[in-house]
Amino acid sequence: MNIFNDILKFQLFCKRLRQLIQSGMSIQSALAILQEDRLFDSKKVKQVHSALQEGLGVSQAFSFLVPQALKYMVSKGEVPLLREYLIEMENGCENKLKAAQALQKELLYPFVLVLGLIGVLTLFFAVLVPTYSQFYQSMNLQVPLFLSVALNVRQWSLPLMGISVLCLVFLAQKQQWFSRGVGLLFPLDSSDLFWKLGLMLKSGVSLKQSLDAINWPKTHPMFERVQAFVDDAHLLGSLAEAAFAHLPVSEFYIQWLNYAEKSGQLASILLDMSNQLQEESQQNLVQRLKWVQPILLLAISGLIALAFYAMMVPMIQSFSALI
Repeated sequence: MNIFNDILKFQLFCKRLRQLIQSGMSIQSALAILQEDRLFDSKKVKQVHSALQEGLGVSQAFSFLVPQALKYMVSKGEVPLLREYLIEMENGCENKLKAAQALQKELLYPFVLVLGLIGVLTLFFAVLVPTYSQFYQSMNLQVPLFLSVALNVRQWSLPLMGISVLCLVFLAQKQQWFSRGVGLLFPLDSSDLFWKLGLMLKSGVSLKQSLDAINWPKTHPMFERVQAFVDDAHLLGSLAEAAFAHLPVSEFYIQWLNYAEKSGQLASILLDMSNQLQEESQQNLVQRLKWVQPILLLAISGLIALAFYAMMVPMIQSFSALI
């Protein structure tokens, strides 16, 4: 999947840039070296290099390299603690990759079951239904009700299944597009909001500037909530009160956030909260997917049972006639 590869490359880019800067090299010299590295897109690295020379902040300059699914990471302005910023960018990419790859594994089995169900339906309607119907008529037996219904449904069911297969193939091929914004594998939620705030605060940015750095897509379902959260956080001077009023998080996180603001460890606790919220979100989605699998299995089993029943009924009726 291309999006995974892009995130891995960006994570490696952040790591190598941090290592070069830690050795005492300037960011301009470090980027010049990375521009020659075959692992990275030299044109994009050059764009970052040029953006910094033009006076753009590091985070904003990184917009040329950040994968589309992680565009929320980008913000305007400087980051005083560049090393901390790069470390958290690495960690953020790693956490997103782990969550997305785990979810992809969970989605694989239902996806295969859906294809299996479509295959069984196609076999049933395209081959078995007309074959059984002819068989019944040749033996002068009454066609069962479900076969009569299936024959009537068959005319529009086959094109519909064909369209379904094409849609599934299209989504499989366009996974990178599918993963943008509110994509299934890379959703944008409260965990990402807290991560962004924690990232900026740990990089030496003030709380006011960190809140201003929140750049939620206007098309996102949470856009109005996030905007209201940012406005109230500015007005009230409290993240906990703003989160309580606008964000879909439990009382546990509100109290934790309230403690974080008083303890002076807000940046670290926001990053911890982000990781925990991401794990909970993934677990909830996996739990919902567990209900899908038995339903699909029951549907496949039911179709197989119907096919077996259609095959056995004429035999039973023939034996009854002989007796």
